[in-house]
Amino acid sequence: MPILADVQAAVAVGRYRVTAHAGVEMVKDRIDDAELVAATRAGELIEDYPTLKPCPACLLLGYASPGRPIHAVWAYDQADARAILVTTYRPEPAKWSPDFRRRVKR
Repeated sequence: MPILADVQAAVAVGRYRVTAHAGVEMVKDRIDDAELVAATRAGELIEDYPTLKPCPACLLLGYASPGRPIHAVWAYDQADARAILVTTYRPEPAKWSPDFRRRVKR
């Protein structure tokens, strides 16, 4: 079962944490917390990783502003009802379809 709804609900009420790696990526790609939250709350599931351990995860695509897509990998800790940002980045057009929903095969 996709976890996107759980992630979005947790993020909406501030029940999330950002891993050190994700924090570095946010700085590198100039993604601030408000953009991340907005993109997550309005985001759509593009990949689902239900068997990932220790927590299921998903890749979402969201936009905090037009023309500025954000990909975010979120895990969801069901025991703690908390979302965990694993990584986030601005997708590179050469690696993704024009709508940023599918990886380009090489």
